[in-house]
Amino acid sequence: MRKFNLLVAMALGVLGLSGVALAEDIKDPAAMAKAMTGATVKLDQGINATKAQGTPISAKYELHEGALQLSVYTAKGADFMEVIVDNKTGVAKTGEKITDADDLKAAKSQNDAMGKAKMTLDQAAAKAGTDNAGYTVMSVIPAMQGASPVAEVQLMKGTEVKKVSVKLD
Repeated sequence: MRKFNLLVAMALGVLGLSGVALAEDIKDPAAMAKAMTGATVKLDQGINATKAQGTPISAKYELHEGALQLSVYTAKGADFMEVIVDNKTGVAKTGEKITDADDLKAAKSQNDAMGKAKMTLDQAAAKAGTDNAGYTVMSVIPAMQGASPVAEVQLMKGTEVKKVSVKLD
């Protein structure tokens, strides 16, 4: 057991050193599936709605204080914003500057990965949706995998959660 714990710790350390930002798992798939029944905006549409506020660098559907929320991180110059998109109308609200240290670190890492990408975030989300027919794209989080940018994508069909990677270069 001790060897196993050591191997897990080493693997996590390698992931951390390589700059791979792991997307947060959907904690309650049943609650998320129920909340998504009212959403009419696809993730890639929500990403497109935020482009006037900066370059989209990550996006996810999440449950925030029990309510469904479509959150998109954007970068504009040295500033990072979190833009909330109405999941029924697709209208982006005015973004709020990201100041939390952990969120800021994640945004910088995502921005670095998108800076090396040849595919935009909305294109990656749309590709994941097309390649996984019947699933809804729930999040798209870019990261570096070695020297290559990839988008870690979570998808759902009912309460089933699936993760795929989309190469961005």
